[in-house]
Amino acid sequence: MKQATVTQERPILFSSQMVRAILAGKKTQTRRLVKPQPFFSHNHDCYMLAKGRGKYEMNSRRKVTYEDGKPVSVEDYLVPLDEWLLEKSPFTVGEILWVRENLALGEEDFTYKADGAEVVVPDGLKWGHSVGTISCIHMPRWAARIFLEVTAVRVQRLLDISEDDAVEEGAGPDVLIDRENDPYNYGGQRTNRHGFLNLWNDLHGDNAWRANPFVHAVTFRRAAI
Repeated sequence: MKQATVTQERPILFSSQMVRAILAGKKTQTRRLVKPQPFFSHNHDCYMLAKGRGKYEMNSRRKVTYEDGKPVSVEDYLVPLDEWLLEKSPFTVGEILWVRENLALGEEDFTYKADGAEVVVPDGLKWGHSVGTISCIHMPRWAARIFLEVTAVRVQRLLDISEDDAVEEGAGPDVLIDRENDPYNYGGQRTNRHGFLNLWNDLHGDNAWRANPFVHAVTFRRAAI
């Protein structure tokens, strides 16, 4: 896995619920989708991913991929997942992630939606926005108050999350919404992993866990910037 040689910094989005968990010291991990998702190659007996960043398509037999309308050999275009991660993983141990979170701008106040804390606007900065909720995607860097240092990065299937990791994700005991298709076969028992899958469904859609996608499992700690 890549490791930062100099301190790198970039944004990461979190919901207000997860921001509260980070502030309370109850969240030290996050899972993000691997994009694009790898597929299993029986010819190579491993999972493969595209090594280029360009758009590509693959037919149902996964024989040919197209870039700029030209057929390209899969053998030349794809690499094993482990090799891809060394070069293309978006997360790097040692880098700093600044958290983008939802804001609320009122007539007389400007706060973070997660806990109502005041957003301090730098002196002399002219920043206009209409009154109402400001989505985390539009939060500027100067408003960041939470900084996270990446301490470990793993790649795993979503359903491989452990009970302890689910707790580190900020999830608590819960019953899976789709009880008839319980991936852990716990028969309705309340577990931390079920709580995490409910959070995953909230973000990615009903029963999104069923795809069991590959995810980056990122461990972090609060950093002072």
